[in-house]
Amino acid sequence: MRTFLILTASALLLASPQVGHAADDSGDNVKCKAGLVFNPDTRKCEQATNASPENVLIQQGWDLADAGDYDAAIAVLWRVDNWRTNARALNYLGFAHRKSGKLDEAFSYYRLALQADPDYTLARAYLGEGYLAINRLDLAEAELAEIAVRAGTDAYEYKELAGHIAAYKAT
Repeated sequence: MRTFLILTASALLLASPQVGHAADDSGDNVKCKAGLVFNPDTRKCEQATNASPENVLIQQGWDLADAGDYDAAIAVLWRVDNWRTNARALNYLGFAHRKSGKLDEAFSYYRLALQADPDYTLARAYLGEGYLAINRLDLAEAELAEIAVRAGTDAYEYKELAGHIAAYKAT
């Protein structure tokens, strides 16, 4: 089943009109065709493979998810060799699933990310946003409190989740 999902998601990735992008070492925004990732070692756009540098795949997965191409993002993130234990990859898998409306799967990925790294406050912020989507303000506020303890109230993640909670309360 997993092989089928990966092949299906890979086909979506290759067929997608979305252009991937990442910043190179000079800070320039490098645009790659769909299905390709920017490799900072070769400074070229290359086919994403399991051998692609982990951080390149994770960044490409995030870029695709942030652009709304959730299926392609998931396909790329699954190519990270250690995605099952990599907090960043798991967090972005959670993000892509949450944004595509698959909240149960998203919560599973966020929890795995936090098992891998309990101090990964970005996963806590995204988990809190997911809780707001299911009207669990209490759980979102608990994640906000955890972020405050682990990173402080000046942290980006704290401010982001606090803003979402304030907007939720205003509606």
